[in-house]
Amino acid sequence: MSIEEPPTAMSVQGLKRVKNSVIGNPVAKNTLARDAALCAEFVDVASVAGAIGNEIRVEAAHIIASLSYS
Repeated sequence: MSIEEPPTAMSVQGLKRVKNSVIGNPVAKNTLARDAALCAEFVDVASVAGAIGNEIRVEAAHIIASLSYS
């Protein structure tokens, strides 16, 4: 199983695909954790505003949190 790459602009659907590809997959988590630029993008979405911003922040937080359980 490989990591689903999110689209260039973060979207809820793209983040859900990434989340689903890493949860329960230690190899994918390790690969994602080594991609500092992508991890930084997940942290940067904390500044997205609005209702969709809330959903994006939640999905990005799930991805980041899942990396600690590898």
